Amino acid sequence: MDTESHSVRRTLIQPIFWHTIPLIFIIFMVLFFPFRYRFEFNPDEGINAIKAMMNTKGYQLYSEIWSDQPPIFTMLLTLCFRIFGLNIPAGRGLELLFSAATLWLAIQYLRQFWGNIHAVFGILTIMLLPYYLVLSVSIMIGLPAIALALLSFYALSLWHKFGDVKWLIVSAIAFGLSIMTKAFTAILGPIFLSGILLSGWKEYRQHRDWLKACMPSAVWLAIFSVTVGSILIIVVRPANVFQLIQGHLLAGDSVLFRAYADNRIAIFLSRFKYSIPMLLLAFLGGIAALRSRSWTAMYLVAWVAIGSISLFINVPFWHHQQLLVTVPAAILAAIAIGDGLSKLQKILQLREGNVLGIAMGIFVWSLAVTFSLYRLPSTVQQFDYKLPNLRAQPVEYSEDEEILALMAEYAHLTNWVYTDRPMFAFRTQLSVPPHLAVLSKKRIAAGVLTEDQILEILVEYEPEQVLSGRLNLPVIQEYLATRNYDRIDSSAHHRLNVLEDFLQIPTSPAGSSTQE
Repeated sequence: MDTESHSVRRTLIQPIFWHTIPLIFIIFMVLFFPFRYRFEFNPDEGINAIKAMMNTKGYQLYSEIWSDQPPIFTMLLTLCFRIFGLNIPAGRGLELLFSAATLWLAIQYLRQFWGNIHAVFGILTIMLLPYYLVLSVSIMIGLPAIALALLSFYALSLWHKFGDVKWLIVSAIAFGLSIMTKAFTAILGPIFLSGILLSGWKEYRQHRDWLKACMPSAVWLAIFSVTVGSILIIVVRPANVFQLIQGHLLAGDSVLFRAYADNRIAIFLSRFKYSIPMLLLAFLGGIAALRSRSWTAMYLVAWVAIGSISLFINVPFWHHQQLLVTVPAAILAAIAIGDGLSKLQKILQLREGNVLGIAMGIFVWSLAVTFSLYRLPSTVQQFDYKLPNLRAQPVEYSEDEEILALMAEYAHLTNWVYTDRPMFAFRTQLSVPPHLAVLSKKRIAAGVLTEDQILEILVEYEPEQVLSGRLNLPVIQEYLATRNYDRIDSSAHHRLNVLEDFLQIPTSPAGSSTQE
């Protein structure tokens, strides 16, 4: 009776343990990863934050706020800001939830289809991925899109295992939401649909019933189409759909990004140089899946292969985009490590003279150790074990702090601010001209936004503060030269100009900003 009771307790406790791992990850990141007081991890953080802030102020996405990205993340971020206030940690907390969801989905898939030991290594390989921890707390759209795509994959795998149509519906909805978060996951559509069609073909060969065989793919495609179509029609609006693709199509042919195209191979290899041992493990994981006839893992193999091709073709290819390939590759790597350990243990226990099996097991573990030793030091160094996130850090008088303080001094006199560093506008809660909320190199390089258009917008809105930091646009100097602005900062990389009239008015005694 005691043995049976112990077995029941263990059966109940084990699933709870696996489900709490993402929560432990969140707590550990909040306590030890210094993100709450970091000004900005990437300029895209400011762009995403300012779009959501302007949305909270009543400006409509696409019709007023120009954006070349799908709306789901901006909608969630807007909701987050309305609930928790306009502060950066709230947005980074939202991103952290998506990161924890990614870990949970990887764990569940590996446990369901491979085993607990594979799930353990899945956690480690994902957390050791280059840029994964930083992107887990950066207000950017790539990781949320990958998390939703992974949900689609996991639900599709459960459908293959149990045959319950509800998982097919969940998969289709999740995939639609993924594309409507960031469209680079669209490459998975043909992969997922092909897998469903192959399953239908297998069904047809057994029962010779075309209707039954085609039903799963028809259901998945219909639900996916309704999900994406509804968002495009209701949120984006048909008149604005071209806005989502225009800049991306034209950027690759621009003069600014021609260097990326000319050095495509070198840039591609440099992006993945820290992941080479893990990618080799992913290759071995694909072989292990093929030998084990684990067809759901073939989705991951195709995901890595086609994702790599799409990133190679894409211009420009930024460092944060590599997670599209490295996250599924990490799951395959965990399969290789777990499978190699299990087979090596079995060979040694049975004392078989399987030299090839032993050699392969040692090779797999050598790659795993190499990747760990290669990545572990830089991963550990990212944490601060003095708990900086439980209290405010001492403010160092950096250029960013200088600019922020100056902008905050004149915030009460400012209706509009022009800036190519929107994080400053967000932290001082100053509105930007909606059409210039997304002021990116890609948009300008593609010719979607011209300097003449920028000048027209500046003349229309007459911003009281003008901050340049990233883009050296002659039109800004042209605009300033024809009006009474004075530069008030002393930084080397920024130029903050305010109206001369401001200098005659007492500044705000608060001088506060929303750095929390």
